[in-house]
Amino acid sequence: MNMRKTIEVRTNDLVAICIGFVGFSPEHEGLQLALDLLNRWNPLLFDALSKIAPDIDVKAINVNSISEAVDVFKEQENVYYSNSDIIVQSGRLQIRKRSSGTDSYVDILLCTYWRRKSEKMTIIAGEDLTLVPV
Repeated sequence: MNMRKTIEVRTNDLVAICIGFVGFSPEHEGLQLALDLLNRWNPLLFDALSKIAPDIDVKAINVNSISEAVDVFKEQENVYYSNSDIIVQSGRLQIRKRSSGTDSYVDILLCTYWRRKSEKMTIIAGEDLTLVPV
């Protein structure tokens, strides 16, 4: 049985969202696909983001590995969001090729940056993580 860990967050503390696609390039549709995935993974966070969207940075990145994605997330934090905590969620996207009917999978990482409330940066990763806006 998979236990979900719930973290209550205040949506007005959300600074930015970055979604990493591992070994997959969605081309021009990357940002839209990132938002669609966020809507499926975490509809409460997506709804909250929709209300405050102009004030939030949303980025989509293409990387070769999960560790490279985490490095990019940390670099973004160091350069752009130095007063932020990071929460990372992982997931998997199934892609079906219409021509052959074969399936492949792409690892996706959702990184959210939150205004820092403590002295230490926190990174929490896992598929069993649910963010609940309050």
